[in-house]
Amino acid sequence: MYNYQPITSCPNCWVQARPAVEVRVLELDLSSFAAVREAADTILGWDGVPKIDVLVNNAGVIGVEWARSVDGFEMTFVVNHLGHFHFTNLIMSKFLASEALRVVNVSSEGHRFNQIRWGDYNFHDGDTYNKWQAYGQTKIANMSTPRLCIHHLSEHMNWWKERSAIQAVDAALGNVEDEVAFKSAKQGPAIHIFASFAPGLEVFQRIMARILTGCHVADPFTETVKPWGTSVVEAERLWQLSEKLVGQEFAY
Repeated sequence: MYNYQPITSCPNCWVQARPAVEVRVLELDLSSFAAVREAADTILGWDGVPKIDVLVNNAGVIGVEWARSVDGFEMTFVVNHLGHFHFTNLIMSKFLASEALRVVNVSSEGHRFNQIRWGDYNFHDGDTYNKWQAYGQTKIANMSTPRLCIHHLSEHMNWWKERSAIQAVDAALGNVEDEVAFKSAKQGPAIHIFASFAPGLEVFQRIMARILTGCHVADPFTETVKPWGTSVVEAERLWQLSEKLVGQEFAY
């Protein structure tokens, strides 16, 4: 998890740049459902924030060794998907108060590494664990929600160290894509901003062509968008599984 302390100093920089903008810092530990609920309660208690227009679910882990969360589930699945799913739904009343809400889930090309392991999302408690398949499972999960942004694997991973392991996963699945491309420190956030604020994306809300890459709506016939990431059936199964695992149902 990130160290919360340095983050608290960031608002001072933002206030200096935009003194008219009020900045609030929220501590959110995605690895714990109890911590997620606490963070959601904090936001719901912000009377000065009656609505939320944009949420970017970007935080996550990548290529980590097997670990179990405090709630008993594989850590990558919890941090990259279940934590975001739970948090977003818990603060949904703030979104529903918005005239033009937009929720952006950040996936990656890594979604090609695995489908959802419906009968074994915990990898037999680590016995069958593969960190890239675990990562791929969560990136598919990120894609199976209404509005989302795909970006490539970010440069914080040691690509050269993990290159052969990633290629092995591709080979096992029969993937024909080229080697994973990287976004620069400026290109990555650009896609997030585009997904959050670009006009006209609303037209894609009710169809599956709502996946973005490179600041445009992705073409599943020519770009890396696996069919298991755009299936309505898979999305519904994931919603039901996620509700079961977080122990709460959501209906709107």
